[in-house]
Amino acid sequence: PLVDDEVELCRASVVGGALAAGTAWALCEATARTGELPLVRRGDVDLEHARVRLAGTARTLPRWGELTEWGTAQLARRLSGLGTDREQCLVVVGGRDAALAQSTAVGLIGQTLRRAGLRGAPGVKPSSVAAWMGRRVFDETGRIDVAARRLGLRSLDRTARFIGWDWSPDG
Repeated sequence: PLVDDEVELCRASVVGGALAAGTAWALCEATARTGELPLVRRGDVDLEHARVRLAGTARTLPRWGELTEWGTAQLARRLSGLGTDREQCLVVVGGRDAALAQSTAVGLIGQTLRRAGLRGAPGVKPSSVAAWMGRRVFDETGRIDVAARRLGLRSLDRTARFIGWDWSPDG
């Protein structure tokens, strides 16, 4: 997972830039994975409750992602520039080519990590953003099951690995 200072660097690298990059980062802070980014539509965003509906992937369950304060502001900025079509994609439009849409989403997050100077850091990848939030949830609650639900993960062991928590007695 990223740490708070790294997230702040990434946020600073997208402010004032392309709306798509800020939107993608905000959604990842809400635990979206790159496979979910092309699926998020205008109608999935609930700014009043600072949340977004995430569709899930083959590896994650559908869920509500909780937006950070920063993320809420980014999505409000993005939505103000869109029409009223609830089906309009917020980040990337890949048409029928899901692989191209996900590749574009990976590129947006990778570009943000690169601008922040983190792209070559060991273990840092686009999913490190969601892992940061999962670790925050775990640190705040002390409960791996709560972190798993927030991340949309089915396995507590996988959640522990994902957020960098070694639960073994020797850990």
